[in-house]
Amino acid sequence: MPYRFHTVARWTALLACATACSPPAASVHLEYAAVTPDVVGAPAAAYFTVRVEGDREDSIVALSSDAAQAVSMHTPQPHRAPVGGATASAMLMPIPAVPLSPSGTARFTPGGYTALLFGLRQPLRLGDSIELTIRLASGRSASAVAPVLAFDALETTLDPASVASRPTSAPTAADGERLYRSNGCVGCHGMAGRGDGEVGRTLVPPPRDFRMVEAFKNGTSAVSIARTLAVGIPAGGSMPLYAHLSNHERMALALYLLSFRTSTSDRSTTP
Repeated sequence: MPYRFHTVARWTALLACATACSPPAASVHLEYAAVTPDVVGAPAAAYFTVRVEGDREDSIVALSSDAAQAVSMHTPQPHRAPVGGATASAMLMPIPAVPLSPSGTARFTPGGYTALLFGLRQPLRLGDSIELTIRLASGRSASAVAPVLAFDALETTLDPASVASRPTSAPTAADGERLYRSNGCVGCHGMAGRGDGEVGRTLVPPPRDFRMVEAFKNGTSAVSIARTLAVGIPAGGSMPLYAHLSNHERMALALYLLSFRTSTSDRSTTP
């Protein structure tokens, strides 16, 4: 009996030591988080960087927020190419998980992985902040407070290191015209932006007529249009997103689209 007692005590001590001496669980970090408010046709979107430590692969399998009933992950998927246009346009499609390599990172950015917030518990206003939480397949989780920012203020928060490499010149409508002609926009919206391109004539509803202010459902400013170019219209429609363009290029393209606006009398000639 004494021998059995000492054996049990000894194994208990060894187990306690093993538990105490085992390395801590590898950490997961949620960094550089920000949220843009919802607009007509596009729900609020969250962007951030997930950084993991450890020597095993993992994946992000769930997102949640105190500000929304549901948060889902999306990624750009190839969109059908307009006739004679580019093939790089895309649509945001839901995905069940985002992979993480050992000691790797995953970035959620405009035109890339995107977290969409559905069922907002109250309207999001610029200057507000919300809490975001991620959960990994391994059971690890992390949370962060994300400020609510205007779309054109995202870059500084999401990627501070990129500030030095950004173009110093302001985007121009002339640059936007080149992008309009080389990225498939003509196929849907036509050369004059009337929504009468070869592909556009087959779509229901038809593409926007850029001459009409009311055609811009997500906002009439260049910033609002640039956001639509970055995220598409996830709530429905055929408008793709342009993940391959930089924010600077999307702003230039937005300025060119605004140049199509005409007087009310000219709108009567819309095909």
